[in-house]
Amino acid sequence: MQGDAQIHPAIDRIAIRDGARTVLVLLSDIDWIEAADYYVQLHVGARSYLHREPLRDLEARLDPQRFVRIHRSAIVALDRVVELRPSAHGDHCVRLRDGTELRLSRARRDRLRGLLATQASGGATS
Repeated sequence: MQGDAQIHPAIDRIAIRDGARTVLVLLSDIDWIEAADYYVQLHVGARSYLHREPLRDLEARLDPQRFVRIHRSAIVALDRVVELRPSAHGDHCVRLRDGTELRLSRARRDRLRGLLATQASGGATS
């Protein structure tokens, strides 16, 4: 798509306010992102950081080849996904490298499968 980089310039880190200090979190360190009202919870290994920004706004600033929304309340880093499996009532689960399991909505399943297939075939660039 022409001009996407100009409309949504890719970011490589997020500045998190933590009291009087600011912590810079590299996007490459983020496993997944969870919505929490007007905040997001960034899950980074064993740590998590609360950041004041709605999930939809942060999603618009992320590289769509590296991060994908899997549910109305969750975004995952594609390189952390290790398994998709069916769960109850036609839903699916996404398992990450660290063992975290997240719900995958039916409406977002095909997009995630397509992105993972592209990465597995070497079509995605890092």
